Amino acid sequence: MTPFDAEMMDLVLQATDSIQRKMTKPDEDWAAMLLLQNAEKEYLAVELSFNAETKNALFTQHIPFLIHKLRAVAAATVATSYFLKLTLDDPRRAGLADGTLEPSKQPDSVECLIMQLFPSGQLCRANITRFTDRPPQLGDWVSEPLTKTSGRMYTPIMKALEEVKQYSV
Repeated sequence: MTPFDAEMMDLVLQATDSIQRKMTKPDEDWAAMLLLQNAEKEYLAVELSFNAETKNALFTQHIPFLIHKLRAVAAATVATSYFLKLTLDDPRRAGLADGTLEPSKQPDSVECLIMQLFPSGQLCRANITRFTDRPPQLGDWVSEPLTKTSGRMYTPIMKALEEVKQYSV
């Protein structure tokens, strides 16, 4: 873990804890967010709000613009998602390739908060436990081995951070 990763992880943990302490209802959730840090240790936190139509523009245009504007050297994303472990021989893997697999609809998936740190790519998750009579609770954060090094969010963030690094030399 890099020093930037440790600082960003600490910020994310503080933010998610703060959000959880303010929750009062069972259906509340953690907002998706982006945290950026520049070499001067200035930070920018942005709530990410998107839908299917705006997701591509957010990840390929707006976030890279912010990274360049702030001259960010590190970033972290946090979002609620569903975690699903699949073995190599699991027939559902085909659904990953064609986009038909919906982890949230799988009985063995787990709702969690996912944090990804850049530029290392470190991925961490905390399971979410939902209750009928009180706010949701986060479990302990655990690191996941990074197996995917590209994607709709990952690739543009990494590219923008690399560009900033090149221009700063």
